[in-house]
Amino acid sequence: FDTSQVTNMEGMFFECGSLASLDVSSFDTSRVTTMLRMFYNCGSLAELDISGFDMTNVEDDTEMLAGTRWES
Repeated sequence: FDTSQVTNMEGMFFECGSLASLDVSSFDTSRVTTMLRMFYNCGSLAELDISGFDMTNVEDDTEMLAGTRWES
């Protein structure tokens, strides 16, 4: 999955209620500026690996993890 040219990941996994685990650590997020509600309301996610995310250019990550166990 080539995400090297992606700039907007808004709502990418929005309301993915039945998804239990997700490894997106290999996503190239170096150009992404928006991650607004990316994992919004994904309450069943027990495992989420975003360890490889480059958030350097992200300007809006509002409610990125809202409705998940990692919501702050």
